[in-house]
Amino acid sequence: MIQRLLALILLGLTTSACATLTTGTSHSLTVITEPPGAVCELRRSDNVIGVVNPTPGTVRISKSSRELTIRCNRDGLPEAVTTLQPGFQAMTVGNLLLGGVVGIVVDAASGAAGTLPSSVTVTMAAPGAGTLPSEEIQRIDARIEALRSICAPAERARCDDQIRALELERQQRTAPSS
Repeated sequence: MIQRLLALILLGLTTSACATLTTGTSHSLTVITEPPGAVCELRRSDNVIGVVNPTPGTVRISKSSRELTIRCNRDGLPEAVTTLQPGFQAMTVGNLLLGGVVGIVVDAASGAAGTLPSSVTVTMAAPGAGTLPSEEIQRIDARIEALRSICAPAERARCDDQIRALELERQQRTAPSS
């Protein structure tokens, strides 16, 4: 009985922190601005955790379950701000299935339980220009990212057509109104 209990504990400790071990505790985020050439600060709880200067550029940040605020500035344009809410890293569920309660705690504490997109686009509008709200831009970007990640090779042409249509919709809706 004791041997089985020790084996179960050992299994739980060795399989714990699935997301921490498989996806790590940091994340690369590419920040793109339209137009390019801005300076963007990435903040969590009013602490600067990364800077992209100039855009487009990629920064490595620690994972977290807290929201990420991106503030972008460029001469002649008003400041643009967008907020990303981390999603849930499905790998963390593996800890429940394998009995690794310790792993769930480790994933949550390290931030590995949270996930962000690989890129974000921030549209910087000219003063007075009509633009698409950032939430809608993020939804279109998320749909594009999802298509890129789930598209099977046999469906590549259809996916590429859908991606082009979404990019065109985004471009048309973010263009300054005349």
